Amino acid sequence: MHTSRASVEDLQKALEGFGVDVEIILMPQVDKERGRDFKVHVCTQDPTVVFDVCAEYGRIRSVKVEEGNPN
Repeated sequence: MHTSRASVEDLQKALEGFGVDVEIILMPQVDKERGRDFKVHVCTQDPTVVFDVCAEYGRIRSVKVEEGNPN
């Protein structure tokens, strides 16, 4: 996702209640004035909620959803 107004901590707090293994990675920046890119990983039963939360903070650039057992 891409945002100019959120930090790793902001996204971590926003996503904590929607899944497990929440991982937010700040990607290397090319142009700091145009915002930041993050890789967001969450194991959840409802990925659409995670998409909605991320969309509140910025633009989702790509999505990958995998089914599995989140034990």
